[in-house]
Order: sequence, then structure tokens, then C-alpha cells
Amino acid sequence: MNSHLIFLDFWELWCSPCKKSLPTIEKIADSYKSSGLIVFGVISDTVKANEYVRKNNITLNQVVGNEELNSILMIDSYPRYILIDREGLIQNIFYGYSDNLELEINRLLFN
Repeated sequence: MNSHLIFLDFWELWCSPCKKSLPTIEKIADSYKSSGLIVFGVISDTVKANEYVRKNNITLNQVVGNEELNSILMIDSYPRYILIDREGLIQNIFYGYSDNLELEINRLLFN
């Protein structure tokens, strides 16, 4: 059993809603870090993304995604959010930002 809830934020630089939601996702990450939430931004263009993240003081962990990962997880639109529970099972997929995202994080962390 994993002691963490994993939250994957698939985003791209050309995606305005992705960039707009990053500060909110960062606040969620900070709010629930001590309760066991780990957030990873997943992006394909690391050089430009690193520059954007640095300029905008985004502190979320960033990892490199690729076509194979996108294919396996059926990522075909952005932003896409995936919540993986403490057992390692995908519990929810969000197609775009939703206020229900934080409700689902609460449910998985505290119930």
C-alpha cells in the first residue's frame, strides 16, 4: 500500500486553460501535501516548460511525458487530470479543470 495519493496534471504550453489552472493546482498541492497528496505536472516540451515554470514561480514537480504514455492513458485533450489512489489504481480522470477535483481529492484522502 502506498501512503500517497498521486495527482497527474497533463498540460502543454499551447493550452491556455492548462496554464490558467496551474496556480490553482499548485495551491491544491500545497494544501494537501501534508495529508499525502503528491502532484506531478506532465509535459512534453521540457525546455520551454522549464522556462515557463521558472518565470511564473510554479513549484510543482514536473516530469516528461511522451506519446507512449499519452497513448496508454488515452490523453488526447488538455488539461487532463488523473487521480491515482493509495493502492495504485486510477480513481478518477478529469477532462479539464473542475471544482469537483478538490472534492475528489478530499474523498480519497480522508474517507
